[in-house]
Amino acid sequence: MAKTDSLRAPELDQPAVNDAFSRLVDVSVVMTLCAVLIVVSATVLLLDGVERRRRRQDPATRVLLWAHVFYLLAAVGLELGSVAPFAVSASLVVVGTQCGLVAGYIGICSAVGEDAPRWFWLRVAVIVALGQATLAAVTQDLAITFVQSSVINGTLALVFALDIRKRATARHVRTTWLLVLPFAIISAVYFLRLALVGLGAPGHVVVIASIGIGLVFPMATVFWVFGAMSLRNFHLTRTLDQSATQDALTGLGNRVALERFKSRLPATERRGSGRYAACICIDLDHFKEVNDAYGHSAGDAVLVAIAERLTREARASDKIFRIGGDEFVLWRECDESDRLDIFLDDLLGKLCKPILYGRINVTIGASIGFDVSSKNNSPWDLIRRADIALYRSKDTGRNRVTRYTEDLGEAYDARLSALEAFRAALEEDQLEAFFQPQINAQTGALTGCEALARWRGPDGTVRNAAEFMPLAEELGLMQEVDRKILELAGEAVSAWAENGTPVPRISVNVSVARLLEPSLIEELSQWQADCPARLSLEVLETVFIDHDDNLAWQADGLRDIGVDLEIDDFGTGHASISAVLALQPARIKIDSIFVSEIEENSTRLGVLRSLVDLAHQLGAQPVIEGVEKDAQIETIRNLGPLEIQGFAVAHPMDFDTMTCWLTDNQARLSRSGSH
Repeated sequence: MAKTDSLRAPELDQPAVNDAFSRLVDVSVVMTLCAVLIVVSATVLLLDGVERRRRRQDPATRVLLWAHVFYLLAAVGLELGSVAPFAVSASLVVVGTQCGLVAGYIGICSAVGEDAPRWFWLRVAVIVALGQATLAAVTQDLAITFVQSSVINGTLALVFALDIRKRATARHVRTTWLLVLPFAIISAVYFLRLALVGLGAPGHVVVIASIGIGLVFPMATVFWVFGAMSLRNFHLTRTLDQSATQDALTGLGNRVALERFKSRLPATERRGSGRYAACICIDLDHFKEVNDAYGHSAGDAVLVAIAERLTREARASDKIFRIGGDEFVLWRECDESDRLDIFLDDLLGKLCKPILYGRINVTIGASIGFDVSSKNNSPWDLIRRADIALYRSKDTGRNRVTRYTEDLGEAYDARLSALEAFRAALEEDQLEAFFQPQINAQTGALTGCEALARWRGPDGTVRNAAEFMPLAEELGLMQEVDRKILELAGEAVSAWAENGTPVPRISVNVSVARLLEPSLIEELSQWQADCPARLSLEVLETVFIDHDDNLAWQADGLRDIGVDLEIDDFGTGHASISAVLALQPARIKIDSIFVSEIEENSTRLGVLRSLVDLAHQLGAQPVIEGVEKDAQIETIRNLGPLEIQGFAVAHPMDFDTMTCWLTDNQARLSRSGSH
């Protein structure tokens, strides 16, 4: 008590509102200003809370509403100081300021995104505030009340300021000062008032400090309101940025994150001596089959498991990204002691282990390509080179690790050039249709011709389909090529019909994608109506492996509009007899490998005869491809009614040459008929 007495100022023996200074300054005006600030801030916070609830977001600022309630309670206590008993007014003030300060702290912690121990601090606030109120009621001593509230609230405000700063800094909040400053000012004002009381300052000075505290509290909430708003925008921006750079399924960085990462990397020549960067590209083998066989949920489970394995095998300093459906990139900083080849072989083995999905063990493979930094390549070069090595792994059998070499780079660049050249060729109408006649083996009469795709370059060089069809398939342009050749074939047979040398049938190769197009039948109906030749579509025997049901359904519609189907390269694709029966082809083209040496080898001739008989039994006209010798024609004539095609009849010809051949063939047949 002696210590407390020594801090007592004579002017504080009576309530502050009786001081001469307070009679000159209407405290109610100050409190009215405080109330206005509080109401405005509370309204803003309330609207913010409603908006966040509408968006189903947790309104972190709602705790600050309680702070306003407590501040209003403290303001009421100050207003009642001149008319109410000291125990009542002092209790309202200490409880309001104490609980309001803690509520502000909890609200700001929530806005920062941290879960403060709110129940602990609320209990502390209630207990301490009730203790202060009880002490004030018992002692009826304004000085003691001033001292204890100054010590407790000043210390709490300082603790809260330091804690908020720590939390905000950890969260990389850019508006930390906006949150810390009010707590720091509150703490400073409380300790200033304590010092003033201890130094025996005049009563009106202490009253000014007290009124200052009354103003600081509501002004602090204004700071906290804007701080909370700023934090909400900060968290929203960070969430959007995170969603833009993070793969939602695996939690790894995505392609955007990889691009940002590359832009921050130093040039490789600036690395320390003996250190280098390694870029590792990983692609899962046959991942599509997992989705097709077990569903996309199984595919997602596989991707998550692969991401976990990569994370487990990587170092803490490694960076891992998922940049595509089943493609990952691992970036590692290495030194001379690292055995990257051993690590990658081990990684490949672990990635290829079965993954348990429900009760199913899903087996997945992986292909890996990598490269390490050299003196003059950039991060972009390094990733590109690793990607080239990855594609080499996939092209050479998959489930392997390949390191980039200069030869690989040259081959890749050449392929890119070829792809670009072919794309330009299609746009610039460099594709042509060449034609190869098909004749009756017994009579020599023209039965039809096959339209073959050719690419005539600007230099006049003609490339056959085997050279550029893989490019078209890689570019996804097979259907465009099919449409172009069909268009050219239609123009050709119409011109020949007008010239008096009609072709009874035109055969055109089509890809599976084109054949299964829903709009194909409608397009070909119009083509058939405008074209004087019967159309026959050639499909490879290998398409039956995956598409037999769909092909059979489409074949019915094509037959209804008068379009034939024929199987190309029969005998090489392992199609089942049932699949061929379902398609009901009009013709079966027997591959040229069964024609070689038939004039000399009785075994080969027997195989060819069996295939011809099988075609007849299936109700299809056999067409033998690759007939290159006159002796082969003589031998084939003995196998029954069939058609032949090959160099012995005619080579593939452009439109003008084919026109001449048709004229000559017509004249030859006329002469033969006249004899």
